[in-house]
Amino acid sequence: MRITPFILVFILLNACTSSTQVDLIIHNAIIYTIDDSFSKAQAIAVNQGKIVAIGAEHQILNGYKGKQKIDAAGRYIYPGFIDAHSHFLGYGNEKHQLNLVETTSFNEVVSKISSYISNYEGKWIRGRGWDQNDWEVKEFPRNDTLSKLFPDHYIVLKRVDGHAVLASENVLNLAGITSESKIAGGEIVLFNGKPTGVLIDEAESLIQPVIPKYSKEFKLNSLKIAQEDCFALGLTTVCDGGLSKEEIDLINESHESFLKMRVYAMYSANNDLIDSLKTLGYKTERLTAKSIKLYADGALGSRG
Repeated sequence: MRITPFILVFILLNACTSSTQVDLIIHNAIIYTIDDSFSKAQAIAVNQGKIVAIGAEHQILNGYKGKQKIDAAGRYIYPGFIDAHSHFLGYGNEKHQLNLVETTSFNEVVSKISSYISNYEGKWIRGRGWDQNDWEVKEFPRNDTLSKLFPDHYIVLKRVDGHAVLASENVLNLAGITSESKIAGGEIVLFNGKPTGVLIDEAESLIQPVIPKYSKEFKLNSLKIAQEDCFALGLTTVCDGGLSKEEIDLINESHESFLKMRVYAMYSANNDLIDSLKTLGYKTERLTAKSIKLYADGALGSRG
């Protein structure tokens, strides 16, 4: 076959303009690469969920052809953020609970409980976020008001740091807690010789057996909620400090379906882990679980 000058030019032009097929191209962006020189780029090519190229606008648009192309219109793109200390699953669980963060008095806490109960059918009320240091009267609350106003509900309210909890009197009764109860590593706060409902550090464990456990379906929904909120803020990896073996197993199982979040998980130290230490742990593309969280120091805010 004779190759004419016209055919030769056509072949050369086609070779120069051939592009690699990818799933996604994002261009017209300000991309922070966080490399050694903190350089910035304008476009990025993604294939099968992984970045295959990043560079100048013309470099990516000429070298790659995307099934989808997004014009970022000058917006910023950063590498995924990492939360080095979080409670990812716990955050999702607590999205269903009463939010007491930034309350300015115990009266406000009571008011929030009343509003919550009016829209909630369950008998167990769980909440978190109160901090007596934010109140005008900077003292631990007492549960006598809860027992008077909400006698038909079991109420458990964690302090903002998780190192103290306020439990209603009926919860203490279920757990068999009295003024004579003692526990190493914790404190049952008394007032005039009677438990106030405030349990500090290890004393919190005394009521855990009587609190209804969350179902698997509930926790799966919590993981979905937590992931949606984290992704919306650019968080793509979290370190979840303090989970049960069952909860870490659930995260691993969820990675096979809907969960895309990368998780570094710590097992919460307990005696049940001792017999399984040799087989404990995960190391997958999205889950690392190779450490155990120990609790030893308490917290200043809870005076533990």
